[in-house]
Amino acid sequence: MTRTRIDLQPFSLAFQHASLQIQTKVQMIQEAIKAGNDSKALELLQTLGNDPELTIDQQRQVRELIAKVRERQSLEEAKKYIRDKIRAGKFLIKSIQQRQETILNIAKEIVNRQKEFFEKGIAHLKPMTMAQIAQAVGVHETTVSRAVSGKYMQTPQGLFEMKFFFTTGIPTEEGNALSNTTVKNMIAELFKNEDPRNPLSDQQIVEILRSRGIKIARRTVAKYRAELNILPSHLRKVY
Repeated sequence: MTRTRIDLQPFSLAFQHASLQIQTKVQMIQEAIKAGNDSKALELLQTLGNDPELTIDQQRQVRELIAKVRERQSLEEAKKYIRDKIRAGKFLIKSIQQRQETILNIAKEIVNRQKEFFEKGIAHLKPMTMAQIAQAVGVHETTVSRAVSGKYMQTPQGLFEMKFFFTTGIPTEEGNALSNTTVKNMIAELFKNEDPRNPLSDQQIVEILRSRGIKIARRTVAKYRAELNILPSHLRKVY
């Protein structure tokens, strides 16, 4: 029995074009998560480019493909081919939608936990880990890490990478904890306002912070100073 070879190239190209359209839309998606601080609540908005929804135009491809192959008695092959392509497209769209939903849920949780930061500034940033957010949102910690990578949040305090909000804590005498980012900014401010002829040593910084109820070790101050690209006191002194 002679098998008839069916040229599927025109239809393959049609599906490649449809796939390219989807990929182009994905690339055009610009995720911008904005947090505002009105009196009632911090409203979270997510903008996903100009396309409100990703869809697959199935009907035209199905009609053309079936009409073409029906003459050659390979309808089942045509159906299988097109089903596979549509299934792949639907999977891609579903993955994108799930990713968008995950990012939005993470952003909402950040806003809920960091309201004082949005309203009052960086001095009120609270310690927060990816593990805590993952548990609250109901996903794995690695999912949170991937979701926030390269994403930014526009806030009343400025534009911040979403990873900025994940920090460890420094204990206080009141039994609370301050974000290490907040403490680091306090240290930077102390260095900024020091007397250049008598610069503050790491130990002096420790004592100042402890007088404010912040429990911190000298080696931690030295670490933060190095991260701030600030030299030791004997190298900062102006004679």
